[in-house]
Amino acid sequence: MNIEDFSYCVAIRTLGTAGDKYLTTLRSLQAQTIQPKKILIYIAEGYSIPKETIGIEQYIYVKKGMVAQRALPYKEVDTEYILCLDDDLSFPPDMVENLYRSLNEFNADCISPNTFSNHNASFNRKITMALGAFVFPMKTNKWAFRIRKCGAYSYNNHPVKDAYLSQSAAFNCFLCKLSVYRAIHYEDELWLDQFKYALGDDQLFFYKLYINGYKLLVHYNTGIVHLSAQSGHSKNIREKQINSGMIDFLIWHRTCYLLYKKQGIKECSFCIMAYGMKVVTKLLYSFMSGIFKFQLYRPVGFIRGILKGFSFVKTKEYEMIPGFKLNNVKQ
Repeated sequence: MNIEDFSYCVAIRTLGTAGDKYLTTLRSLQAQTIQPKKILIYIAEGYSIPKETIGIEQYIYVKKGMVAQRALPYKEVDTEYILCLDDDLSFPPDMVENLYRSLNEFNADCISPNTFSNHNASFNRKITMALGAFVFPMKTNKWAFRIRKCGAYSYNNHPVKDAYLSQSAAFNCFLCKLSVYRAIHYEDELWLDQFKYALGDDQLFFYKLYINGYKLLVHYNTGIVHLSAQSGHSKNIREKQINSGMIDFLIWHRTCYLLYKKQGIKECSFCIMAYGMKVVTKLLYSFMSGIFKFQLYRPVGFIRGILKGFSFVKTKEYEMIPGFKLNNVKQ
């Protein structure tokens, strides 16, 4: 498709509480070199429509949830492409144009700007990510991010091109073909919203897209800035630790274990061992930092979370969730 024929609608999920950061997002859209056909705001039920406006938004009330406010049929969207955004972003006027040019050049289905620049983190920060989250840098000329058998991701440590293929991305901004969005049935992941501190919604979406055989890109030079409103985040640290351990287990189980289990005993065993190594590393790091900060509830909460996650995967509710396709699982 020529850029002259390209059109898109914007879908923003919000609670309506981001204030000036939300207004910055709207104004960034208003300044785009390629204007959206519609700006659709999917606001959680029970929340007030924000006073910040540029006068052309359309509001649609939906159920509250990180997944629920994205796992939608988007009947209001009448373009081939949809730009999904969070409500706390700033980006230059040519961002959408640059995203589409790369999408078209690589004949891809979805593209996300690199909002969180892991590769630019300090050495100490990279060590913390490795020990605390089991997230490692990688040397590659092909990938932006890869999902490993342990359920964690690796990131390109020295990107030199604008866009790379990827297996995951940041969920706060992405441009996607509407037909592909609908095809992966993200509504199957609504189970995640029952947990107060929902993590991993991005991996569930993007890795599912990749596993289903669609092409995902990450763009490194869009100029986007995440303003971090964090209006829906939990303030209870102890509860957060339990939920973190539980969701970490569940994301691994759904995006890795269930897939590699279908590949045979060998692949399944490697997957289990990889997750075990991640858990041991994270627990040791959590224990040591917990001693230093007098917060031993951190490793205890993480273990409790894993046990809760293990109990959840034995429920009928979880067993009834449709699995991923396996088009790309060996790549």
